[in-house]
Amino acid sequence: MKDICPSIECITVMPAAVNALADGNARVKFTAFYDDGLNLISTPTPEIVVNWMVDLNGGTLSSNTTRTNIYGETDITLQSVTAGLATVTATLNSNPKIFGSANVIFNSFEQNNFLKLVAIPQDSAPGFMFFF
Repeated sequence: MKDICPSIECITVMPAAVNALADGNARVKFTAFYDDGLNLISTPTPEIVVNWMVDLNGGTLSSNTTRTNIYGETDITLQSVTAGLATVTATLNSNPKIFGSANVIFNSFEQNNFLKLVAIPQDSAPGFMFFF
């Protein structure tokens, strides 16, 4: 993570997805990477306590506090019953001024990653094709 935190102590937060269904079941994993900023190459630091927050009402974190593993990483999941933009923030327990955040959008409907093509009979709408 040195390319993201070149010379300072920081936490970088990465979501596993950018969209999710706001049904209370869909979960988005967020991983925090801690970098102590002391070396040119990131040195994993285990057992760093990280506090988590979410700003979306109806958003539920799997945990409010986690510890980094031997790779300097820790993660949580977020699920929501409310549609909207959720910002998840991770802060160092020892220094709340060290933080990182990431976003995910919870949708009230399931999004498909493909385009639907519907053919309309020629006599209904001559010369038109509809995409939605």
